[in-house]
Amino acid sequence: MLDKPISGYGGAKLKLDELLKLGKPWRGHDLRRTAASGMASLGFLPHIIERVLNHTSGATGGLIGVYQRYEYAEERKKALHSWGSYVETVVSSRSKAENVIQFRA
Repeated sequence: MLDKPISGYGGAKLKLDELLKLGKPWRGHDLRRTAASGMASLGFLPHIIERVLNHTSGATGGLIGVYQRYEYAEERKKALHSWGSYVETVVSSRSKAENVIQFRA
C-alpha cells in the first residue's frame, strides 16, 4: 500500500513529449477523450464508458445517477481490456489482436 499519493505526472509528461516529438501541445485529458471515443468505436455503450471515466453526468446523471447503483464492473473490465488490446495492436503494428473482446449489446 502506498504511504503517499502518486506523483511525478509532470515529469512523465515532459519525457513523453520529448519521446513523441508531436510538435503540438496535448494534455493528459486528451488520452481520456481518445479512450472514450475508442471504446465507443468498439461498440461499448455510453453508460459503460461514463462509468470507466468515473463520470456521473450525461447518460448516468439526474435520476439515473441517484437511483441506479449498479457499478458495471464486468462491463468496464471488458471495455478497458478491449481498448488496451486495440492500443497494443496499433502500437505493435500487428494486423489483429487475438485477445480483443468485441462486445456489442
